[in-house]
Amino acid sequence: MSETGPRTYVQAPEVFARAIAELRHEPVLGVDTEANSFFVYRERTCLVQVSSGSADYVFDPLAVDLGPLMALFADPAVEKVFHAAEFDVVSLKRDYGVLIRHLYDTSIAARAVGRKRVGLAPLVEETVGIKMAKDEQRSDWGRRPLTAQQLAYAFADTRYLLSLAAALKEEVQGKGLEEEVATDCERVSRREPNPRAFDPEAFEKLPAARKMDPVSRQILRELFIARDARGRELDKPVFRIAGDQALVEAALRKPASKAELFAIPGMTPVVVSRHGESFLEAVRLAMGKGPLPARKRSFAQPDPREEERYERLRAWRRAVAEERGVEVDVIAGNATLRAIARANPKEAGALAQVEELDPYRRTKYGEAMLGAVAGA
Repeated sequence: MSETGPRTYVQAPEVFARAIAELRHEPVLGVDTEANSFFVYRERTCLVQVSSGSADYVFDPLAVDLGPLMALFADPAVEKVFHAAEFDVVSLKRDYGVLIRHLYDTSIAARAVGRKRVGLAPLVEETVGIKMAKDEQRSDWGRRPLTAQQLAYAFADTRYLLSLAAALKEEVQGKGLEEEVATDCERVSRREPNPRAFDPEAFEKLPAARKMDPVSRQILRELFIARDARGRELDKPVFRIAGDQALVEAALRKPASKAELFAIPGMTPVVVSRHGESFLEAVRLAMGKGPLPARKRSFAQPDPREEERYERLRAWRRAVAEERGVEVDVIAGNATLRAIARANPKEAGALAQVEELDPYRRTKYGEAMLGAVAGA
């Protein structure tokens, strides 16, 4: 396997062409990605790591066009092994529009067979006998040049995936869970990225916002808007502009000068010097707009009969999960149980109309689910 094979950092077009030529004949590839979400306003894929049975590659999307590699990822004849693939799938679909076909997720497999430690590092240690270093998890992958430590970490993230997948596939097959794992891997491969859009009403999610006086609420709203604008302008994540609690304190204290702003916890000299004028302008703008009363919240009363059905389904799921030795969501997710409880199916045909329930689980658990719904 690639534990001892060559390692290639792909930055030049000619090296990229050779790498694709070598990978095109491989039946299975280990894949991972690295992004820069902790360092920019709009994250992007900064590295794509690929391991075959004989070599490891780190592709630099900032240096080469990854189109031919994405074509391999879309090829159903080539199996792509990921660990906890959802972030990678969404990132690659967002940045390259690729639908990854024939995906195998070692995290899904590990959870299906009842492994208790399902992170990549503990799984590799337990299964392959290799202790992985995880000290570069929060690296700025968008900066160049990469350090030797970053590259070593990036290569290691896919180096053991194929060995891990082979071992887990044996466990999955031994328990007759191939269809379940395939179903869940297919579902992950079809995950869609959420569009990035700023919501000016996002401040309402803070518990403090619901307790504020109307003037402070208006200020907090404008501060949220100003912070997002600065993040977008400077290409920085908003938490690196200023923290939520600092904005809450500013909304309550209503600073009129940089000195007053500096007195607020979290408004450090760097924050005030770089963003202070924008925050003070937001306070002035809010004061001019006037009070912003709290919005009245309307809560629909849950149907007590639906809640009873939901709780019966949860009790059934808990018993099945305990018997199998897995987490409850391996059996079925909360959204699925809620949809079934809402639909209140009386027979198999009605259960088949619940879109949230996949065909595999409908076949395996349908009769028991209908019994739970009916209270039988």
